[in-house]
Amino acid sequence: MHSSEPLRARLKKFWRSIISVRTQTYVVTTHENADVDAVASVMMFKKMLKISKRESTVHVVLASISGQTRKILGELGIAVTPETVNVLGDYVLVLLDMSDPSRFVSDKLKKITAGAESIFAIDHHTVGDVVGVKILYMPYSSTTEILLWIAEQYDIIDKILADTKLAMLATMAIITDTAFFSTISEKTFHFMNYLARRIDYRKTISILRAEKTREVPEKMAVLKALQRTMIRKLNDIIIVVTHVGSYESLVANTIIQLGADIVFVISRKKEKGKSYYRIIVRSKKI
Repeated sequence: MHSSEPLRARLKKFWRSIISVRTQTYVVTTHENADVDAVASVMMFKKMLKISKRESTVHVVLASISGQTRKILGELGIAVTPETVNVLGDYVLVLLDMSDPSRFVSDKLKKITAGAESIFAIDHHTVGDVVGVKILYMPYSSTTEILLWIAEQYDIIDKILADTKLAMLATMAIITDTAFFSTISEKTFHFMNYLARRIDYRKTISILRAEKTREVPEKMAVLKALQRTMIRKLNDIIIVVTHVGSYESLVANTIIQLGADIVFVISRKKEKGKSYYRIIVRSKKI
């Protein structure tokens, strides 16, 4: 872990590199089946960019949104529609909550990646070097926290969180990505304190609790995943591996809450005749 000063300097340098590019056109996207943190990050980044570089044009492109996220957006009254964009001319691609565009399955996202003049990524997942991508990795519990820190360093956080719905979504992003604070970073409660003073926290929690009322397919996914678990103990660490057809994130978070330390949930997917595996990993300690 870097000391706070070098880390702060690195963060500011990265943000300056994004807003100082020659082109005024940006395309912002995230991983497929976008969760709450991914969508909150995309929405927050768009607002930050428009404040920091007013003349810029920002296109949001989402391949797909998770069921949990759609429900939460509906409760908040936020309309986020996966957008098809044909960008003419030069543009910068920004990846949030992911950093490796080779993971994309969507032809739309692959095409956008191939046409980008340059690619930046901001992610809280551990990553290695990715050819052609400038990456800001920070060991936080969510990408939302990274963006909040950038906004705080540039003194625009109050402008960003003046949008109460976005502040509530950011709160939910942190809560869900930490599995209700099962895992936290050094900044988690700093920003939770900041957010809680700007929103109706009880209403925010009530929306999350209502969302936690599972429908039959979600319940079946969890129960089938529990039937298929492989459990290993490594010293004091309990590792669980299972597979499902859908609801991977829900299953992973549930198993963590039941007591596992590390969970791997594997799902075989098929899209446009192509088969691939989606792996969701959750950990309390790592």
